Amino acid sequence: MARLKQFARALVNAVVGYEFARAAASVALERVGDPEIELIDPTTRFEPRDIRGDAVMLTGASLLAALAIVSFLLYFVFAYFTHREASLSPPPLPVNAHGSRLPPEPRLQADPVLEMQEMRAYEEQTLYRYRWLDRKAGTVAIPIDRAMQIIASEGIAAQSGAGFDYYDPTAGTRRTGLEGRVEPEPR
Repeated sequence: MARLKQFARALVNAVVGYEFARAAASVALERVGDPEIELIDPTTRFEPRDIRGDAVMLTGASLLAALAIVSFLLYFVFAYFTHREASLSPPPLPVNAHGSRLPPEPRLQADPVLEMQEMRAYEEQTLYRYRWLDRKAGTVAIPIDRAMQIIASEGIAAQSGAGFDYYDPTAGTRRTGLEGRVEPEPR
């Protein structure tokens, strides 16, 4: 009881101040009355300890045992389903009998560096060397550098009008896409 009084005084002193604490302590002493009477309710029960370690260990062990049993049973269930699926489905075709199947086009490049080198070699052969396109017709492919020199010195030959139709864009025909066009007003 004395400890309770000391705690109440210290708490009130800390929170409200000394003068108010004296008044509050005197009121509390009047309410308590006799300091010899113990203020414990016999129906109130308290836990003897915070937690029971044996119950926690038993719960953990039970969970681990249940997990082990479920895992063990699931192994057999999956083995049963695997065996059942293998017996119901037809056997797979042997790969060697039909050769190795390639995936459908387009496929990923097997060796992109080598393929790039081959492509560059082909382009260089096409662009920088003389070669026959058609021997009978006398058509020859010339290197691109030589072709640019010829065009720069001689120019491009005039094209004949065959195959080229000229449409006046201001005519507004279907070919130009300007039909129904209204001229802008002058400013």
